[in-house]
Amino acid sequence: MVTQKTISRNIGVSQAAVSYALTGYRNGSNGGRISKEIRDDIIKEASRLKYNPRNPPKKRKKQSIALLNSFGREGFWFPGLLKGIQDYAIESSYLVTHHIFHVNDTLPEQLISSVDGFVAVELPRPEELERIARHLPVVLLNINDSSEKYDSILPDHYNGIRKAVRHLYGLGHRKFGFFGVRDFPLHHAERYGAYQQAVSELNLPSPDPSWIFTPFRRESSMNDLELKIKETLSSLKKMKDRPTAMIFAADAYALAFMRFAVDMGINIPKDISIVGFDDVNECESSMPSLSSIAQP
Repeated sequence: MVTQKTISRNIGVSQAAVSYALTGYRNGSNGGRISKEIRDDIIKEASRLKYNPRNPPKKRKKQSIALLNSFGREGFWFPGLLKGIQDYAIESSYLVTHHIFHVNDTLPEQLISSVDGFVAVELPRPEELERIARHLPVVLLNINDSSEKYDSILPDHYNGIRKAVRHLYGLGHRKFGFFGVRDFPLHHAERYGAYQQAVSELNLPSPDPSWIFTPFRRESSMNDLELKIKETLSSLKKMKDRPTAMIFAADAYALAFMRFAVDMGINIPKDISIVGFDDVNECESSMPSLSSIAQP
């Protein structure tokens, strides 16, 4: 079965780029945020593979989409993601039904029969996902589909981190550090890889290993995160040759770093400039405000 991931793998571009190109192509626009050459390559490969979105037989539209989310999935980034879905749905004359479920739940038939499709930010059981996909289109949002059975939309981590590094480079920085907490979730692992690649593209020496902070968490709690942040700040404080700029895998890390930097006598951005990822609401209200890569 040909999916957007198949196309992205064949021609070496991100799945986000494939989504932009094919959506724009079908809607008659210029394919969004990618160059004409890349868009043409994507469309050509899609045509060669005879790619078709998995649309079920046409039924009378109900002008409603269900957003699937499970208990405990919300994070700093979720309100912005939800608002983006709602805004685009309204532009397209659709309403969004937010359905919260436990992973082992069976989705009610009343829900399936009352919507035109599903956007999932959390996966139900594989057999349940297959069941609803037999009746209605399903798009996975911010989820990597290892089975390649479903279309999924993922952030373009590489270009996001590349923009952050280039922004800092333009400000005069040449020593770049990184902070992320392991075990990495998939998105953060991709951001770490993007950081390494983006720095190498500038023909700079490889970052000093002591500038890369990827501690393991003992538990998933704010107290544990704050402990890792304090340990990182303490290490930076002792360095004679330290990074002048830091890339953070998530805004939650960068915001905690900013809170405790003052206590350690580290001035942001005078001593170290930092950039986060996700552009959560707290970025604007923090003092100083946090520069961050926004997810569309």
